[in-house]
Amino acid sequence: MLQNLHLPQYYKSTLIEQIKSQAPNSARDQTPYTVQLGKLTFKLARHFGFCFGVQQALSLAYKTIAENKGKRVFLLSEIIHNPIIYDDLVKQGIKFLMDSKSNILIPFETLKPDDIVLIPAFGITLELRKHLQDLGIDILRYDTTCPFVQKVWNTVKKLGQTGYTIIIHGNPNHEETKATFSYAQAIAPTLILKNKNEALKLADFIKDRTELSKFNANFRHCSKNFDPQQDLIKIGLVQQTTMLTNETEEISEILKTALNQKNKAENIGEAIFADTKHTLCYATQANQLATKVLCQTSNADLAFIVGGYNSSNTKHLVELASQDLKTFFIKDSAEILNSKTIRHFDIQTSTIQETTDWLPTKSNLIIAISAGASCPDKALEEVMLKIQALAT
Repeated sequence: MLQNLHLPQYYKSTLIEQIKSQAPNSARDQTPYTVQLGKLTFKLARHFGFCFGVQQALSLAYKTIAENKGKRVFLLSEIIHNPIIYDDLVKQGIKFLMDSKSNILIPFETLKPDDIVLIPAFGITLELRKHLQDLGIDILRYDTTCPFVQKVWNTVKKLGQTGYTIIIHGNPNHEETKATFSYAQAIAPTLILKNKNEALKLADFIKDRTELSKFNANFRHCSKNFDPQQDLIKIGLVQQTTMLTNETEEISEILKTALNQKNKAENIGEAIFADTKHTLCYATQANQLATKVLCQTSNADLAFIVGGYNSSNTKHLVELASQDLKTFFIKDSAEILNSKTIRHFDIQTSTIQETTDWLPTKSNLIIAISAGASCPDKALEEVMLKIQALAT
C-alpha cells in the first residue's frame, strides 16, 4: 500500500534504501541493520522512520498543493511533528491556522468557503470540525487523520455505546489526545491519564482508598460532571497512538487489578474492563521494540535518535535508548556542530543543550541510530554521513 503514495524525492535516501534492502521487510524481525561507512560502524534499528499514517498525510498534502494552484491552502496545525517537513510546507505556500499548542495564528473568520483546509494526521476535535463546517469549509476531502487514530475513535464509540467509561492514556496537551478526548466525552464519561503514576492514583480511587473530595485536585483532564463513584465501575482503556506501549500495558494491569480488588474477584473480565490492546499502533510498537533491541544488543558506544523535538513518538524512542546507551536526540545533521560540540534536546528538561567531546576517538567505533515516525530517510542519511566524515 505504501508504494502507491507519492512523496517528494528529496525526502528519500539512496543509502537508506540500500540498507533496508539487506533483508526482507518483516514486522517480527527486530535484528538491527549493520552498515560500515569508512572506519565507522552504524547499527540501525530494524524499524524506523515514516510510518503509513505519516506517508498518507504527506502524500495528500503535496497532492493537494499540486492540484490547487492559485487557491489558498491552509493546515489546521502541523501535519506531523517534524521541522524539516514544516519548513518545506511553508516554502510550498501552505499557511498554518494554529500552532501545535492550539494558539491561533490566523483568525478562522478570515477563511472563505473556497479555501482549502487540511486536517493534520493527529485529527481534530469535534468542536473544531463543526466550526470549520459552519464556515463552509470542505474538510472531508482534505482530512489526513491517521487510520490508527480513527481506529481508536471507532473503539471509543463502541465503548461509549456499551456503557464503559473511557480512560485515555495520553498527553493531555497533544493534538491527538485532545481530539480523542473530544470524541470520547461526547458519548461517555472520559478521563485522561498521562502516565503510570496517575494510573496508580486512579486505582486508589477505584478501591476507595482516597477521599473523593481529592479527586478533582488529582485529575483535571476529565469530562464535565465526571463522578468517580459512578464512572469508575466499568472501564475501557485506549491510548494516544504514540505513547510507550509497555506503559499502556502497565496502566491496563493497574486498573484491571484495582477493579478486581474492588469487586473481590480474581478476574472481572470484559464485563467491567475492556481489553483494547488492538488499538495500539503497529508502527509505534515495531519502532519501540526495534529501538530497544538495537540498544541492548548492538554493543554501541553511543546512540542517536533523529526527529522533531516536539514529536511524541520520537521522545519515547529516546527514553528507550537512554536506558542502555548514552543517547543524543537531534532534529537534523545541523545540530552536529563539529567533532567537539553537538547540540541536542534533553527530554527531561525540555531544553536544547550543547555537549563537548561527544565523539569518542577510539577505533572500531559503533554508533546505534534510529529515527521517529515523522523523520524523512534523507535526514537520517545526512546525520550518518556527517558523523562518518567527522570520525575519519
